[in-house]
Amino acid sequence: MNKVFLWDMDSEEAEIAIKEADFIVLPTGAIEQHSIHLPVSTDSIRAEELTKYLVSHSEDLKMVMLPTLVYGQSLHHMRRGGTISLRNDTYSKVIEDIAWSVKQRGGKRLLVVNYHGGNLNPISVVRGNIERDLELKIYLVQWSSFASDLVKKWFPDAPYGHSGFYETSMIMHFRPDLVQKEKMREQEQKYKR
Repeated sequence: MNKVFLWDMDSEEAEIAIKEADFIVLPTGAIEQHSIHLPVSTDSIRAEELTKYLVSHSEDLKMVMLPTLVYGQSLHHMRRGGTISLRNDTYSKVIEDIAWSVKQRGGKRLLVVNYHGGNLNPISVVRGNIERDLELKIYLVQWSSFASDLVKKWFPDAPYGHSGFYETSMIMHFRPDLVQKEKMREQEQKYKR
């Protein structure tokens, strides 16, 4: 099986893989508060794990996954503990610089798979610049568009939002050691009143 994760390749393998890939895939997350029961890395864990699955199971397309961009634009959560945010201009520049590097290495298409709502605007703004200035096609996919019909079916009465049942179940699946179940129960009781 060919390697698909850039961090597992040596420089010669990476050079060939990037040039031959149909898509270079960049998962994006955030480091921000996720209530009192989930880790601040919730979005980045989901980005890493779900994108690994996507890239590993794409049989008809050659994909190379870049390391997850764990920092995002989370200025709206700065009043809460643990949030580490990039400002819009910084975040946009990081995306531009990653795209520039991909283009320099011979990449043809960059697929940004985003797992944090705050990243959408800066990615959307810089997307046109990247396509125009770098002549690199960039695609943006938001996590909530993946199987949203199934999520609604599996969690019909659950709020589909930040730190809710969906995100909690994902972290319980990928990193159960990081879910603080006692705090989750306390929170359930608090909001049932």
